[in-house]
Amino acid sequence: MSYSRTKNTLNFDYLIGSDTINRPEFVQDLGVTFDKHLNFNEQVNTVTNKACKTLRFFMKSTRDFSKFETTRHLFKALVRSKLEYASIIWNPVTKMNIDSIESVQRRILKCLAFRLDGVYPQRGTAQKNLLHRFDMLPENCGIVIPKILIKWSNE
Repeated sequence: MSYSRTKNTLNFDYLIGSDTINRPEFVQDLGVTFDKHLNFNEQVNTVTNKACKTLRFFMKSTRDFSKFETTRHLFKALVRSKLEYASIIWNPVTKMNIDSIESVQRRILKCLAFRLDGVYPQRGTAQKNLLHRFDMLPENCGIVIPKILIKWSNE
């Protein structure tokens, strides 16, 4: 794989004997998916899909939990950790990628509000208010915080 942000890259054919080595579209290293343009769209899709699957499992498993603290800690350990893993490398910059990641956060906040209040929060409720209410602001998690998570706390 050759990395470049330009549209016209210099591509050379690499050979082993008389066999040409194929160029992959994506390379995965330590759980981070790299593509030839380094835009990380595939990484964001992979991360959000894994986080959504874990979130569904999390919501089913914690349905009968009585202590909110336990639910919050499990969310941070199981779901948020998937969203934040290696994010210092693939930090999303496009609105599409940011919205994709934030949708997982919004989903859990709405579900937690429903569990505590019996109703979902009104449309237009500021995400920052829900983050404060559930003490889920990024600076409270104790790890390296990517720009996307800091943006959530400043809305």
